[in-house]
Amino acid sequence: MWEAQGLENDDMLWAGTNFFGGMCRHREGVCGAVSAMAISLGMMHRCPPGDDAAATTAREKARERTSALVQRFKDTHGSIVCRELLGITSMTDEEITRFFEEKRHSEQCSGYVRYIVEKLFEYGGRADGA
Repeated sequence: MWEAQGLENDDMLWAGTNFFGGMCRHREGVCGAVSAMAISLGMMHRCPPGDDAAATTAREKARERTSALVQRFKDTHGSIVCRELLGITSMTDEEITRFFEEKRHSEQCSGYVRYIVEKLFEYGGRADGA
């Protein structure tokens, strides 16, 4: 996505690396894919410094579009909370180990990431949605 944002390097990829498992595998917060989507939409709406009116408009548009996509994700998947999405209820080491041994993360987490990327591309990958 950093290339779609016109960034010169993979800084955004590294900025989002801790979103895995909600937030560093704690799984009690927002899905990492949803968090990354919010960051990406913020980047799509960035504007040059110095124009306070444009910045205010850009922030409002970013928040509006982010809210809409978060709601769409929630409507589609039933939640935005990592452990609810993954069906990990007890957070025991055994349950988490079983989740990875069954390779459910490959299917579920990859599906959430794919959904977010598709929605961002439908959005157009740019602030103007074109």
